[in-house]
Amino acid sequence: MDPGFGYSLPVTDHTPEPRQLSGGRRFELHERIGVGAFGEVYLATVKSTAGFSRKVALKLLHPARFGDDDATRRIRDEARVLGRLHHPNIVTVLDLVRLEHQWAVVMEYVEGADLERTLQALTRAGRAFPPAAALELVADVADALDAAYNAEGGRGRPLRVVHRDIKPANIRLTPNGDVKILDFGIARGRNRREAETGSYVIGTQRYMAPERIAGRGDGPESDVYSLAATAVELLTGSPLGRSPVLADRHETFVVNNLRNLEQHVRADPVVVRRIAGLLRQCLAHEPLDRPRAADLATQAHALANQLQSERLRQFGRRFIPQVDPLLGRQPDRVSGVLTERTGTHLPQSGDQPDTLRTPTEDAQDADEPRRRGGWLLPMLGAAGGVVLVGGAVGLVMAIVVGVAVFVMVRQPAAPQPLEPVEAAVEDAVDVVEDVEAGETPGPEEGREAEAPVEQPVVEPVRPKVVAAPEPPPVRRMVSRAQVVVDGATSLVIRCGNVSASGTSSARIMGFPAGSCDVHARMGADDISGTTDLQAPRTVRCQRKGGALICD
Repeated sequence: MDPGFGYSLPVTDHTPEPRQLSGGRRFELHERIGVGAFGEVYLATVKSTAGFSRKVALKLLHPARFGDDDATRRIRDEARVLGRLHHPNIVTVLDLVRLEHQWAVVMEYVEGADLERTLQALTRAGRAFPPAAALELVADVADALDAAYNAEGGRGRPLRVVHRDIKPANIRLTPNGDVKILDFGIARGRNRREAETGSYVIGTQRYMAPERIAGRGDGPESDVYSLAATAVELLTGSPLGRSPVLADRHETFVVNNLRNLEQHVRADPVVVRRIAGLLRQCLAHEPLDRPRAADLATQAHALANQLQSERLRQFGRRFIPQVDPLLGRQPDRVSGVLTERTGTHLPQSGDQPDTLRTPTEDAQDADEPRRRGGWLLPMLGAAGGVVLVGGAVGLVMAIVVGVAVFVMVRQPAAPQPLEPVEAAVEDAVDVVEDVEAGETPGPEEGREAEAPVEQPVVEPVRPKVVAAPEPPPVRRMVSRAQVVVDGATSLVIRCGNVSASGTSSARIMGFPAGSCDVHARMGADDISGTTDLQAPRTVRCQRKGGALICD
């Protein structure tokens, strides 16, 4: 029977006894619950050979993507990214397995409806998303984005995951009011990925930040923009739309979209203006002018508490069960069984992602002994020819060659350390990412500085070695950063020989990485402090006593 993804499966009993199971785990398909550009998601029951079973969401390649190596790599990348993330508002990956003819991501099954369908149902019912519930949802998603960006990535460094496709269709709300971010298929992190997007931009443009549309990068600020665009749609019932790339047109675009917010949010006008101000800041044209996801979560939660409308948990319990009936949506039933291929089961999601194996790698390992010993017979044959032609001398030579070959073949290959190699590859990728971000890696990043080259100088008596002069150190540069001091009337920041000034905030461009001095005028006092700037970011400083303390 065809379950809807391109090849036929035998009809089987859906309640087999444990003794009937053979090979790996079996996944019984029940319903197709989602379709994306690269994959389809099915509700399935997984049954182990020991009789354990549970409901899961199974993500498989879209039928149109069969044979597409890039799509296969994206499926595996998504599992690797999600396997490192542990947050109540991010869907949990349980495993990455090989099923029949393709890879599959095994995820927790999340009941409910995505926000796209929820908004459609609200429109059909003539209702609106409760403002307090919308801001609570924004706070939950922002908190999850902050956790994904700062999650531990191994070797003491953050993972730096950026989702890159935040939109209503990728946020699910359960009947209990719980929020889950879905579909990390195009997410980017610090660790290397199998799939590369190349020079083209992927995502949904009406939720995309202007710098992404223009191809100027995609940091965590891009996710903040996309979440704010989603918030506008929740609060007004209408999509924000595609952002103009030019700064002046973008400003007019944002103002026009937020102008009618008071008509949709029935609350204290002061609170509504604060909501509009927060959204306008999140939708700023320049990424560094937007708040961090953690700050957005804090402010959105505080604003939700100032509204008197229905809260997220009550809304989820009341409305989410009505979404599919209001839309007239019937379950997309499928049937069939997919069996896990034995011998290709991959490590659990908590394992290091770089230890994952591909069938190509398995085949290469299986073929390695044959490749090492495959030349034994030709060599012995050649030795035999020497025996026939050269007589005694050839016999002696053949014995010598045969013994040497035997020793070489029987000698086990020395085990090669894997971890240093993987560490070197990951460091190399980090260097590439820093260069793409406009940073110049120093000796401490990517690879160690090379030692001075020694050159021999020949003298009449004996040679001497003279070391070449040591090259001057290369100082890494940071493309831009912003420093904010709340309550300051003037502000100066100085990094090396580069400085910038402003009122309560100052942006500094093209400066050497390292410690920077911050001087602010607050009332009648001049306050100073320092901050360490190693990469593009926004720094906030606060007055504590007679000094500035910067994060």
